[in-house]
Amino acid sequence: MNLTNILDLPNIIVDDFSVYQNRYQINCHSTVSEAYCPDCHCITSRTKVYYRRKLQDLPITDHSVYLTIRLRKFVCLNPACGRHVFTERLSFAANNARRTKRLDDFILRTVVDQSSIATATLLGKVGITIKKSAICDLLKKNDLNTHQYQC
Repeated sequence: MNLTNILDLPNIIVDDFSVYQNRYQINCHSTVSEAYCPDCHCITSRTKVYYRRKLQDLPITDHSVYLTIRLRKFVCLNPACGRHVFTERLSFAANNARRTKRLDDFILRTVVDQSSIATATLLGKVGITIKKSAICDLLKKNDLNTHQYQC
């Protein structure tokens, strides 16, 4: 079994990885060759440029995991559309997010019945780097009562 299968992220292929102290740095790329414009919903395969996006994922054997994913910026071919360029979307991460959805879900399950400071300390011991304020922001974004969770 290879690392691409272990990560199990849709449309992602692992190119290489490195280990530095308690951190796995995984470089990968998307296999998506076309996308729908978020405004006009026209499909395009025309690529303007490639860019890299960094995300933190679930730890592996108490090592932090950071993904650097090579993605595309697509050109919308509809002349009536106001959006000329748009970025490739990832099903496993929200737009502009720094963490995968599955890592956010894990953090939310961990924060139950303890403070955000205690949660950040506990998560740090298993290889997840997160600050108290990021936990509070995640609780607010998911409409959870931050007073119940001691933010």
